[in-house]
Amino acid sequence: MQTLAAFRSGNGKQGSRAEAARMVAKVWETTIKPEVPGLAAAVAELEAAERAAESPWRHVQAAPAFLQEPDTAFEGLARDLVAPGAVTFVAAPRGLGKTQFAHALAVALATGARFRGEFIKPVRVLLVDRDNPRAIVKQRLRAWGALGADHLSVLTREHAPALTEREAWAQFPLHDFDVCIIDPVGSATEGITEKEGKATSEVLATIRDLAGQGLALLLLSNATKDGLAYKGRGDWADRADVVYEVRDATEFTPSGSKPWWEELPPAGDAAWADRAARRKGRTEFHLAFIPSKFCLGPEPEPFCVELRLPKGGFWSLIDVTAELVQAGEASREARAEAKRQQRVTAVNALAELVAHREAAGQPLLKTDARDFLRQEHKLTAREAGELIAAQAGVRWQIETVQGARGSPQLLHPL
Repeated sequence: MQTLAAFRSGNGKQGSRAEAARMVAKVWETTIKPEVPGLAAAVAELEAAERAAESPWRHVQAAPAFLQEPDTAFEGLARDLVAPGAVTFVAAPRGLGKTQFAHALAVALATGARFRGEFIKPVRVLLVDRDNPRAIVKQRLRAWGALGADHLSVLTREHAPALTEREAWAQFPLHDFDVCIIDPVGSATEGITEKEGKATSEVLATIRDLAGQGLALLLLSNATKDGLAYKGRGDWADRADVVYEVRDATEFTPSGSKPWWEELPPAGDAAWADRAARRKGRTEFHLAFIPSKFCLGPEPEPFCVELRLPKGGFWSLIDVTAELVQAGEASREARAEAKRQQRVTAVNALAELVAHREAAGQPLLKTDARDFLRQEHKLTAREAGELIAAQAGVRWQIETVQGARGSPQLLHPL
C-alpha cells in the first residue's frame, strides 16, 4: 500500500491509469494475496451457505417426522369467511350489496364487534377500494360505525395500486395489517382480458405471495351477465381457498320442498327487472352466500344475511339463515295442512254425492267418483284413487257388479 501511495504522490508526477492498474495488481499478488490465504475459498463457502439457507429444498422432511409435528389448531378471523394466509373470493351480480357486506365485515373485524352471531377478535384491516369515489366510501363507512374503528385503514382509487403493479404490492406493509379487502378485482386488474393467462397468473402470484406471508385476503368480483359465474378466468377460483357465490334473497320465501338455496330467484341480467322490483324503495336487503369451494375444513352450509341500510341512520347486518330455514318449514307445514283440508273437503263432498245418487236410485260409479274429485277438487288421478280406496268401509262401500262388462264398481253409502 505504501508503494501505491508513493506512486500516487510520485514526487509531484502523476502516472497513467494503466500504470496504476499494474501497480494495484502487483500489490495484490505480492502483499494481500499471500497474507490472506484462502480468502477466495472463504468467500465462496459463505456464498454457498447463504444459497443453501435460501433454498426451498432444505425444508424437505421425512413423512414420519412431518406427521409427528404438533398440529396447529386452525383459527379463522370471521367464521367461514376470512382466515390468516387464506384467499377468499366473493362473486355477485353488480349492485347487489357485496360492497356493503364487505364494509360491514371490515368494521366488525377492526372493532371486534359481533358478526353473524359471534364476537370476533379485533384485527388490523386495510380496505382497498379501486371503484368508488372517496365521498361514497366515507358515507358508507360512517353509516357502518367506522368512526370508532381505529384498526381500519382505507386506500381509495386515487392512490390504490392495481394488482398488475407487482413492485408496489411487493412493498405491502405486512407488519401493519392482518386482513386486506380488495374491492373490486375487476378494477384492480384493468386491461387484463380472459385470454391473457400470463397476466392473470402474475396477478395471482402477487396475491398468493401476500397470503403466503400470513395475510388474509378478501377479493370481491362481479358475476357474469347470466349471474352463473364470476368474471375473469377460472384461475381465480382455482387459486382461491374459499369461493362464495352471492345471490339476492330479498322477499324470498322458500317452499321447504328442497334446500332453500336451490330455490333462490335467478341472478342474471335477464332477471334484473324482477330483482329491481323486489328491492325498490327498500332499506333492508337479503344476500345469500353459497360456497362453491372451501379448503379450510368441512364445507360450511350456505348462509343468508340481512343488510339494514336506513337513510340517515346507522347500518347493521344480521344473519337470518335460521329464519329462512324456519320459513321453509312453515311453508311445508302450511302446504301439508292445506292438502289435508283439501282431502277432508273432497271426502265430505264425495260422500254427499254418493248418498244423493243412491237416494235417486242411480249408484255412483267409481270412475265417475274419481272424475268428480279431479275436476271439482283438483286432485290428481292418483290422489283421487287413493282417497276412494282409503275411505272404503269408512264413508262408503265399494261393490263390484258381477257379470257386467268390465266389472264396473259402484259406491254405496254406509
